[in-house]
Amino acid sequence: MNYREREYTCRGRTIRLRQPEGVVALRAAEGARSMAPAAATRATGPAVAGLPEADVAAFETAGWSIVPEPAARGAIPSGTKADILIEPSGRMVLATDRLTLQVKSPAGPDADRARLAASGIEVLTPLRFAPGLYQARVVAAGNEDVFDACRRLVNDGVATFAEPDLIGAIGPRGGSR
Repeated sequence: MNYREREYTCRGRTIRLRQPEGVVALRAAEGARSMAPAAATRATGPAVAGLPEADVAAFETAGWSIVPEPAARGAIPSGTKADILIEPSGRMVLATDRLTLQVKSPAGPDADRARLAASGIEVLTPLRFAPGLYQARVVAAGNEDVFDACRRLVNDGVATFAEPDLIGAIGPRGGSR
């Protein structure tokens, strides 16, 4: 399995992840019928061979389907496609289009929303424990994903920090996954 190297900054530390090429995770939107692909399009064998089996099983139990990337192309609603990533610990996580960020020099919720919208970011929820802190999602067109958007927001001086919201599987209490 080939991997693409990805990274983001968390509390001043660079976190490096590996993204397996050719496979993504899909999930049905809330209230929608299952989006799970037919068994014929589910990733099997070599496509999932390098992924942690327990993590794959946990995500599938939670409603995510691991599929070859060509099966995921087309009009997929926001929040239903996730990139698969492997942390340095070997743990599998998913990255959708969501991120948490703090606006540099916040000017209030309405002004911050407009500023972020001009940068291709939609505010979903203001977070109350710091000024200018938001949960948001990437809406910019093109090939930019959440990692690219986080880097751009910080480099352009729009955000003090921007981090992807990663989804991880949690194992049972007192045991391993």
